[in-house]
Amino acid sequence: MVEVIRWIVERKDWYSLLPKGSYLVGGAIRDILLGRIPKDWDISVRKPEEVAKNIAKNLKGVIVPLDEERKIYRVVLENEQVDLTPIYGSIYDDLFKRDFTINAIAISLDSWEIFDMFGGLKDIGGRIIRVTDPKNLEEDPLRMLRAFRFSAELDFEIEGRTLIEISSKSHLISMVSPERIMFEIERIFSSKKFYRQIQGLEETGLLFNIFPELEELKKPLKGLDVDVWSHTSLALRRLEVALNTLEDGPFTYYLHRLGAITNERGRFIMVMGVMFHDIGKPATYKFENGEVTFHGHDYVGSKIVNSIGKR
Repeated sequence: MVEVIRWIVERKDWYSLLPKGSYLVGGAIRDILLGRIPKDWDISVRKPEEVAKNIAKNLKGVIVPLDEERKIYRVVLENEQVDLTPIYGSIYDDLFKRDFTINAIAISLDSWEIFDMFGGLKDIGGRIIRVTDPKNLEEDPLRMLRAFRFSAELDFEIEGRTLIEISSKSHLISMVSPERIMFEIERIFSSKKFYRQIQGLEETGLLFNIFPELEELKKPLKGLDVDVWSHTSLALRRLEVALNTLEDGPFTYYLHRLGAITNERGRFIMVMGVMFHDIGKPATYKFENGEVTFHGHDYVGSKIVNSIGKR
């Protein structure tokens, strides 16, 4: 395993520009073990800004400060990017601060020794997402959403105790900037198996903490067999089936015209559209003479969605 990683890393132009005491950490190790070629590399070093400048200068890259206070820098190269993070203390201290066991693995780029204090290698083999320390979810609540994004993209299961921790801390997602939240949401909703993730987001409370307007759809309404959210959830499940079976359905002849909904951006927009298509119904609901009406729910819904979009 380490031999394969070493063979790949030693052929990278930036490898020779790293100082002694550097470590490969995080997702790149995970991806290689899963048979993927990483485009993003995480390297822990003593002086990340200095190393970033050296790599950018020699390889004509662009430096993007991701967090100047925490001294985290990204070097964008032609076909990949290298993130440089600081080591405070030992590599063990670094790994203790990472989100999930599958990302809390490090390899010394000097001795090629592997550090796996949380059993991340075993969890990669078992396709499990497990939090390293629940306190790390509080330090950056976006990590709760990242659990579902990793589950969607890697087809991994989120471990039970991790789901419990996310449920108890889901309200903390309000502390995260909207831009960071929507980046993760778009990745989740554009995945092939978005419906399972939406169910998990609902069960843990994350979905309704991000989109509180959706919780209104769960209220029972007289005259309806099911609430509006149950109807919406069913529509999302059927959308997933439809998008994943376009080539097997009656629209095969028209696939060349369906590019707008077969790419990731298109899938995301379709999912958002279906999720909010009845958002205006609770506000326009009436039950008169034994009949249920939602007159103007499309117009009212468009105003609600516009407000959500701005937020």
